[in-house]
Amino acid sequence: MVKIVLIVGALLITGCSSVVKTNDLLMINTKKTPVNITAISNGDWFEPAIHKVEDIAITHDDGITTRGLHLSVKDSKYVVIYFGGNSFRIQDAGIGLTRRFAQLGVDFVWMDYRGLGASDGIPSIDTLKKDAISTHNFVQQYDKKIILHGVSMGSLLAANIAASDNDIHALVLEAAISDVESLVKGMAPSWKTVEVDPELKGISNEEFIAKYEGPLLFIVGEDDSVTPSDNTRKLFNTSPSSQKSFIVVLNASHVNSMTFDQAFNEYSSFLKSLN
Repeated sequence: MVKIVLIVGALLITGCSSVVKTNDLLMINTKKTPVNITAISNGDWFEPAIHKVEDIAITHDDGITTRGLHLSVKDSKYVVIYFGGNSFRIQDAGIGLTRRFAQLGVDFVWMDYRGLGASDGIPSIDTLKKDAISTHNFVQQYDKKIILHGVSMGSLLAANIAASDNDIHALVLEAAISDVESLVKGMAPSWKTVEVDPELKGISNEEFIAKYEGPLLFIVGEDDSVTPSDNTRKLFNTSPSSQKSFIVVLNASHVNSMTFDQAFNEYSSFLKSLN
């Protein structure tokens, strides 16, 4: 969600009113960056007897191809589908995140969003949601219990799938957005009138989370000023799940919680609690 922060900064120096549109929020490549799985398999933590990593590509109904990676871990029961933040590219953070999930003992799938990283196309809210569903359908071939992990903007994509799919085994929301309109308006100064275009107004995690009753883990950084812990607590209270947890990661800011041992340890405990 780096771009949201930049947009809000711009709102401070423009006139008394502004309109934020979908294209203002979504990141697009200036240059394609291929997925580099060799750097992952060359890691000192990678054990060929336990770990396997491969490039994967999904061609969607409109002909656009998105690309990513699949890490498999021997004897893993779960596969985590990771939906990153708006500006996340595998080329930037794939090595560290893949290692983190390998240490958790789960398979890991991460696709660059369309128009970003190694993937083709131009993103829109509608196509990102459809691509996320296609990714979920693709991952079912691995015949493992599926956990969706959504970060910032990715929390909307993960929760949207979980709200309508009973086969999801668990949901993890990190730095979750409540809704885009309140996020943008809440970060603008009180004297500024901000309008959000209709496509963005209709995106609400509260609606999705209210429909999901399975295991749910919320993770938020203590110093997260973009999606603060109070917002996450509101989403937590919205959830009807009987198995839900809420973690505030000390000293973490926006979208970096998984680099902290506290988040890793709590995530590991959450996995152990699953049936």
